[in-house]
Amino acid sequence: MNPLEPHALEIAALTDDTDAEACAALWRRVIDMAARDLRCIRNSEGRELTRFERKRLDRIEESSPADFLEGPWFDVVVCEFLGMDAGELRDGFERLGERVERVA
Repeated sequence: MNPLEPHALEIAALTDDTDAEACAALWRRVIDMAARDLRCIRNSEGRELTRFERKRLDRIEESSPADFLEGPWFDVVVCEFLGMDAGELRDGFERLGERVERVA
């Protein structure tokens, strides 16, 4: 008999919780990166860019934060998983964009 067998359900629950926590952390990080990318786009408007900044913007354009936020799976997969309201989150990104535009 496997000595861990009596604890199989506890181990499975712990694994599921750990996976869920890791997944939630990953989605929060992706949302943070989308906010950072939007700030970068707004701050780069109307000025000369360095080669590094141009490369960064090219990378951002390849994986657009707007596409991420407006994608249908954003509501269903990301926001439902995190227990967040997609509309409120999008509103927050819009306010962020407006604030950054006024500062830039």
